[in-house]
Amino acid sequence: MSRTDITSCGRRAGAALVMLLALVVVATACTSVVGGDARAPSAVSTSPAPRSVPTMLVVDFSESMRTADAPGPRVEAAREAVGSLLEELPSDAQLGVMVYGSSVAVTPENLAPGCLDITVLRELGPLDRSATEHSLSSIAALGFTPIGNALRQAADALPSTEPTAIVLVSDGEDTCGPPPCDVAAEIAGTHPELSISTIGFKTDSDQLECVAAATGGLFVTADNAEQLSARLLATQDPDIARTRLSPRGVDGIELGSTAEAIRDRHGDFPPLSSARAAADGTVTIAWGGCTFVFGADGRLASIAIVPGAQTIDGLRIGDALARADDLYGDAVATQGSTNLYTADVSAGTAWRITHDDGVAITAIGLCKCLPATQAKPAGTEVVDIRPYQADGALTPEYAATAITGTKPWGCRSAASTFGDPGLFTCGQYQTDYIIYMCSFAGGRSLCPDSKSSPEALRFLSNPATPNPASTSDTPIPAPHPLAVQIADGTVCWYGIRFGGPEADGTRVMYLCGQDNYLFAPNGRSALDTSTPTWTALYGPGDQKTAVGVTKVWNIKSADR
Repeated sequence: MSRTDITSCGRRAGAALVMLLALVVVATACTSVVGGDARAPSAVSTSPAPRSVPTMLVVDFSESMRTADAPGPRVEAAREAVGSLLEELPSDAQLGVMVYGSSVAVTPENLAPGCLDITVLRELGPLDRSATEHSLSSIAALGFTPIGNALRQAADALPSTEPTAIVLVSDGEDTCGPPPCDVAAEIAGTHPELSISTIGFKTDSDQLECVAAATGGLFVTADNAEQLSARLLATQDPDIARTRLSPRGVDGIELGSTAEAIRDRHGDFPPLSSARAAADGTVTIAWGGCTFVFGADGRLASIAIVPGAQTIDGLRIGDALARADDLYGDAVATQGSTNLYTADVSAGTAWRITHDDGVAITAIGLCKCLPATQAKPAGTEVVDIRPYQADGALTPEYAATAITGTKPWGCRSAASTFGDPGLFTCGQYQTDYIIYMCSFAGGRSLCPDSKSSPEALRFLSNPATPNPASTSDTPIPAPHPLAVQIADGTVCWYGIRFGGPEADGTRVMYLCGQDNYLFAPNGRSALDTSTPTWTALYGPGDQKTAVGVTKVWNIKSADR
């Protein structure tokens, strides 16, 4: 069987970009064999691996990639996903790797150089898995998002007269110019056989979708590390990926479509009149490796895969239910042996997965049935950040900006206070009164910058001398976070206010801006953790009000 004998939900698939070994098995998509039964594709043998095409991988290392919601830092999820891709690529693949935003920090004066902050980590050439992973492990995410410039540079690195590919992973839109969609159209003219596939990580970007559409590539979104890994693999063969059930549909067929609209795109899609309606007025059409259920109103209500098929994430009937949990998080609704998982919030779609007593998956479908409101788990969210290595240096996803000044910095070991031998409490005397939770390496303290967001921390590097822990230190009752977010969204940073305790005996423990603070009623801890949603006393000194705490960020040194 040749590669071009594979059809997908009734249409013939085109040539692959960089075919992954995992994608070569015909029975793993909504596919069938030409001349076979379109209603129930049977398992077939692995087809010969096609020739791979030269590919440039472009990865976003902008400041926002430090955001810890994937569930850890996005940049770590990107590294993990690239590692998974490298494992699956054929050994004769030609791959180059480029990043942007890894060298110039985001400041107003850095816009011009930041928009040229594009680094080629690996020139286009034979696949070298270990060297590529190593090059990604040593860089930080801290800059701007010059997508248009990066696409141009990636295209220039590829041949213009043969099939080639660019795969872009980004968590946002261009912050520099030129407009990426215009650049993609330009590339389509100069490199007519080049395809750009894009992954919107934690973003459903029209800009990224436009880039892919302009060059015949694939656009997909991903919301966590597992999805990013799976969908990065999927981009290596857009033609196969389009035929796999994805969060919005399959092969351009979206939920809510009429059969007539589908037939305009796929002429061999059966008319509704070819199937008998059920008692409730629904009509089920089997086509390719999928079943399509139309409601009594004639619109597509759900799509399901058949045994032997797989979703864009590689999920199959018979897989462990735990795999769905890994990919999609907790179920947003359950009914008996059926779980609903978020597929696409903007489209209102959900994965409907039926299971056998919580063990194996027995059915996989997509429906426009995402609950309108999804309640967040009750209680305060606690995020642990570990930016420091055992030797005190920052981990690769963080970078520090050196600062200078006439006022000295002082640091004291927090070993006895917080029970962390790698943590120091540091501060610049008589300035902002923030107490920074820092590490110490090479005669300098490395401290979180309170002017950044706890979700995307920046760091300051300051010359300082560490002092040993005092045996008279009184440990502060846990928890004692670096930063606290209260119910109105205000973020408060651990700090002090000179002048001793308030008249009521409380002490300032967090600085919230505009002369507002969080107070420690007993002089030691500002947070009341006796209920699932923690509370704190907030306000100016003479107007304290109990407020809810929605999120806290704990900063820690490396595990020892």
